[in-house]
Amino acid sequence: MATPLLREMDWGVYTGKVADEMDFTTLPESVETIDALYKRAGDFVSFLKKEFPGKRILAIGHGGFNRAIIVQLEKLTPEKILSLPIMKNTACMRFTLP
Repeated sequence: MATPLLREMDWGVYTGKVADEMDFTTLPESVETIDALYKRAGDFVSFLKKEFPGKRILAIGHGGFNRAIIVQLEKLTPEKILSLPIMKNTACMRFTLP
């Protein structure tokens, strides 16, 4: 089942740009905020609990959003998303939902 909740962070006007072309110190308003990413991760966890209670699930997502899920599950503040290491491609994580 596809869900738009499991998409990567919305980079707004930076979508399609390479990192060298972006100013990470002052992101434009069109870029999804860390708070919004954190909330969406919480919505995704709630979606899984509602739609698949007690089931084993394979969810495939992007690194930034995956870090937001970790922070949500560990009940940390949204800012902690930024302190987690950048994930490598093909990372595999296993969670048990509370």
